[in-house]
Amino acid sequence: MQRASGNAKALGIACACAASVAPFFPLSIAPIAGLFAIISFAILGTAILKNVILIKEARLFFILLIWIAMSLMWSVYPASGAEKLPKLLASILLGMVLLASASTVTAEGTATLQKFLLASYFLCLGILLIGILRERGDLLPFITPHNGVPGDEVWRMNRGATILVLILLPAFLAAHRQPLLVLLIGVLYCIPALFTESNAALLGFGVAIGTIACCRVMPKVTFYGSIGLLTAYIASAPFIHKTIPGPEPLKVALFNNSSLAVAQLPENSQHRILIWDFTANKILERPITGWGFNSSRFIADKKDTSEFGSLLKLHPHNGVLEIWLELGVIGACILILLILSIGARLRSLNPWPERAVGLAFLMATFSISCVAYGIWQSWWVATIFLCTALLSGVLPKNEKNISPKN
Repeated sequence: MQRASGNAKALGIACACAASVAPFFPLSIAPIAGLFAIISFAILGTAILKNVILIKEARLFFILLIWIAMSLMWSVYPASGAEKLPKLLASILLGMVLLASASTVTAEGTATLQKFLLASYFLCLGILLIGILRERGDLLPFITPHNGVPGDEVWRMNRGATILVLILLPAFLAAHRQPLLVLLIGVLYCIPALFTESNAALLGFGVAIGTIACCRVMPKVTFYGSIGLLTAYIASAPFIHKTIPGPEPLKVALFNNSSLAVAQLPENSQHRILIWDFTANKILERPITGWGFNSSRFIADKKDTSEFGSLLKLHPHNGVLEIWLELGVIGACILILLILSIGARLRSLNPWPERAVGLAFLMATFSISCVAYGIWQSWWVATIFLCTALLSGVLPKNEKNISPKN
């Protein structure tokens, strides 16, 4: 009992540390999550390894890692993939330890974790707001931007706003018995989401709120429709993006006036369309095995450019396409199995609010992953695992179904 209580505090402190660094040092979340996974291991002992093994998703991740390692044999640049693989392996294994440790949180520990979580959310929100006010001198002129140019580096807070979306959902669940607090959490988030100009954060927030609202009205339809939509998109993503017209045809089709369309469709969106089209074409060249782990940054040649820049510089800015591109249809099938496994866990939860918030978390994370960030980036992997562990930890104990025993 004492160990479980200590573990709940460790998870809460991990959340507070992650929330503190998210606005300015988001890449630090990976070592923070890893450190607290090790602390949880020290608190709970080797028994936690049994819990890790019993998590069904852990088995799928294990299969995925084996396939990733095998793909290095035909990778475009095996040395780069071999260098990145240990980091990914550590991120996933330590992330699974966090999930397993969250399953040991007792009812008393849940109350403690809820307090830490809510405090962490407002801590992250406050730091993020201070950062935005500093960068946008027009909002609070007496706070000088760190580079002297107001608004020039607001983008630095984009990752923080995205991380805050994922922290927001466990916070919703922790505060669900206090409607005014839930409303405050949601309303206040709109401020940094808008002023950071992070489209990924806005998308994640909108998808999460929309999912929760639909679950309230049509719980079964929303649940099965959402899981079906995710699996269908994963299965057909290369073909969907192959058939979407590029920016120029899209302008004519929508507006019959290309100059008007330029104003309506932002340059970064046009660039994304070109990147996804290029990626889809490359996927169809090697649809079964893919191009090998971490090959995304090496596939495009110097001639593969557009007016907006390279057609594929680092990653496709779409996690599903990145898995297809590097791991082929086998990687996509593993991802589908992972979504179905998570769906089975969510299905066993009470429809309101546990399943609704859990589904919102899944949909928001998936949506953000499909428009931003590399799917293998350590800070992003660590953020997802840590926030999933927090979500699991604050579930009511009599309804806590996200656990290894299920």
